Amino acid sequence: VNEAYSVSLVEGLRDAGFVVDETLQRAYQDYLNEQNAKRKPQPLFSPKLPIAEMEVGERMIARAADSADVALITIGRNSGEGFDRKEENDFNLSRAEKDLIEKVTAAFHARGKRSVVALNIGGVIETASWRDIPDAILLTWQGGQEAGHSIADVISGKVNPSGKLASTFPVRYKDVPSARNFPGVVIEKAAK
Repeated sequence: VNEAYSVSLVEGLRDAGFVVDETLQRAYQDYLNEQNAKRKPQPLFSPKLPIAEMEVGERMIARAADSADVALITIGRNSGEGFDRKEENDFNLSRAEKDLIEKVTAAFHARGKRSVVALNIGGVIETASWRDIPDAILLTWQGGQEAGHSIADVISGKVNPSGKLASTFPVRYKDVPSARNFPGVVIEKAAK
């Protein structure tokens, strides 16, 4: 899709009057630029492989917890046609993502502050194993061109996040009826 414009989360937060941690944003942007520069060209119509979660050090987390009022942790997933989802590091969070949620939330809780996880995903993921760690989980789904403004409107209380889910979030991958034979397991019948 070639959108006319796209409002990022950072832009949306700034437009709503929130202060964004410049040091953390710069570190993430530098990391993304570095990782993208290392990417090899992909065949036409191949999905871009996600970049591994940046490891955020204890000092950076502590500094953010000292200066920010609340932690906003975003977890994203690529989606689209032409490839199947995987159980590990897709339906289930990666170890790095869980560590990030645990470490950031612990640092903010130690200072009497809250943490929120925003899920920027296009398909269901497992939340049961970690849902009690942060103070809130916001399912942003795929917000489209105005995603940044929409998320800021919910976080600020301007709008009530009262949408109804069109999908059921299974507790475990094996709870999905097609888990035994999806993706793409071909079962051949034995010759008689």
